[in-house]
Amino acid sequence: MWCSNQPETTILVIDAELLASELSAETLAALQAHLLERHQEEDAPVSEDFRLSQFWYDEKTGRALAQEAIDHSSSELKIAFVSTPAAYRDFLKIQSEEEDEAKRAVMGDNVYIFEYDRRFGEKYDDRFCFYDYNAPTDLPKKFHHFFDYVLMEPPHLSPDCLVKFSDTMRWLAKDVKSVPGKKDRVVNPSTFINSQLLRKEMKADLGFTPTGFYPSFESKLSNHLLTYTNYESERFGPCEEPVNEDDE
Repeated sequence: MWCSNQPETTILVIDAELLASELSAETLAALQAHLLERHQEEDAPVSEDFRLSQFWYDEKTGRALAQEAIDHSSSELKIAFVSTPAAYRDFLKIQSEEEDEAKRAVMGDNVYIFEYDRRFGEKYDDRFCFYDYNAPTDLPKKFHHFFDYVLMEPPHLSPDCLVKFSDTMRWLAKDVKSVPGKKDRVVNPSTFINSQLLRKEMKADLGFTPTGFYPSFESKLSNHLLTYTNYESERFGPCEEPVNEDDE
């Protein structure tokens, strides 16, 4: 038997029927309304903030990206969603639909969302990691070369932003190899969503090439983007965009 000099702690379990009998109908109604409001706030989606260049994927795109990450990760599902909160949202939906209860319980243990917007920290708690692309590797050491699959989309379509996000991907990805005369290459499957106009820079920096999957968004204000990968994806298919000689 385990003994302690600490005083005993009494754990109170509040019975709903007992609680109802102790409160007036007016007070009980107010309490129930408060609990319902809290539940709705927790379930409510985080709205787009256009000042942060936020454009959420529609569900078709979000689910496709999330399922692709699941399919190409290891059995431990070590996935990083970097500036792709709508895809993470749909990952959670896929997790909730998993029929195997034991599998469902651990699906998200090694899946994290990296975001500058701290509202996602309030919503996702310890699954959230603050990320500022201006400090691309200023992240918890436990994530260094940790992830089997990295999905990212920079908020700004510029070469400078691309370079910093690429540095983050190399830092997060589990397998990275040195290539003479070039920047290190990410080996494990990963996806980078970016502009068609940065096709040449994507090839030079990461060695990623575009696929035939075109993200669509809830808002019509979004840009035309391509989905770049470092592997052949059956789900995404081949790219049908015209290729300029300067891009190769």
